Parts: sequence; structure tokens; C-alpha cells
Amino acid sequence: MTDSALATAPADAPSPELPSWVVPATPQRNYTTVGISLAGELYIYGDTAAKPGPTIPALVGVLLDAQITQHGGNSRYGLRDYLDLHLAAPIPGEIIVLRLPCQARLNQTVGHLQTPWSVRTLLAALLTLDLREQAVKVQTKQGNATTFFRVFPFNAEGIELPEVITEAIGPSTDDLEIALNHLRSQLGLLPQFTDPVTHA
Repeated sequence: MTDSALATAPADAPSPELPSWVVPATPQRNYTTVGISLAGELYIYGDTAAKPGPTIPALVGVLLDAQITQHGGNSRYGLRDYLDLHLAAPIPGEIIVLRLPCQARLNQTVGHLQTPWSVRTLLAALLTLDLREQAVKVQTKQGNATTFFRVFPFNAEGIELPEVITEAIGPSTDDLEIALNHLRSQLGLLPQFTDPVTHA
């Protein structure tokens, strides 16, 4: 018999007792990023911005995280703000990242900066729900000159409920930061912005 630590135990040998501190490994998660096109359609990110993936009619998932991120440092526009919503998809281990541009832009009609209506309508609808473990379906809706979001919650039995109807959040960056902090609080997360800064 060998004294090597690599010796194979007999097949009928009892498995060793694991220490109390051993925990199961966290399963790997697969992330799929979904954006919104200039035409207001949801699409899966492709290999490059010039080669987007297929369009999709709607997303379903349980909201896990919401945050403002910055992307596009190598683009001609430079770094821009995006709202990233992480949704646990119905398929275990699959996470959808819904990435929406949320950079405030000058609205020529009203003469001041506004965040996009898509973000303002989506956040407003989500803020009316108890999002802990509640699945939602989100889909876009074309307006006259912009894109809005429609949100449909599901009940505990998985039945789709009527669309959430509510007013959009305000147009300023402060409104966006406050809404995001409230949404993160509902999800049990720390606020991303401690004190919203007043923007010109």
C-alpha cells in the first residue's frame, strides 16, 4: 500500500466529512446585454456597435440591480451615462442587462436638458411595484417623436397583470438620481448617489 496523498480511495470507502465552513460553489451566470435602437426597438448586443444582434419584442425577469454606468470612451461621443438594469431571466443562471442611454440632452421645444422619456417612463413604472422577487415584462412603445416603456407585473402564480399606468419621473438629472436611489432602496441596495447634485 502506498503512503502517497494522491492514492485513490477504494470505491466503497465512506466519503470524508466536510468541514462546517465549506459552502457550495456559486453557479456561473451568463450575461446578455440588451439595448434600445434609434427606432425604439430592443435588440441584443452584437459583436460590435455596427453589427447589433437580433431585435426582441420584450424582456421578462426579476429586477436584481439598477445603476448608472458609463460607456463609450472609445466612441466619437466619448463617455456617456447609461441606466443598467440587471434582470434574472426565467432560465436559471441567465442575467439580462438592459442598458439604456440616460444622458440628459437639450430639448429644443422646452429649452432645457432632459433625460430620455424611455428611462423616465420605465423608472416611474418600476417605482410603483414591490420588486422583491416580482417578475416584470418590459417592452417599448413608440410615441410621436420618442420611445416609452410599458411595464407588466406578474403575480405570484406567474400570471401577467395589467400594465402599470403612472406619470413619468421628472426630466432633470436630479430626478433621475433620486428615482434610482429609491429603486435601489426597494431592492435592498445602497444608494448610488449620496446627495443629488443640482445641475445647470
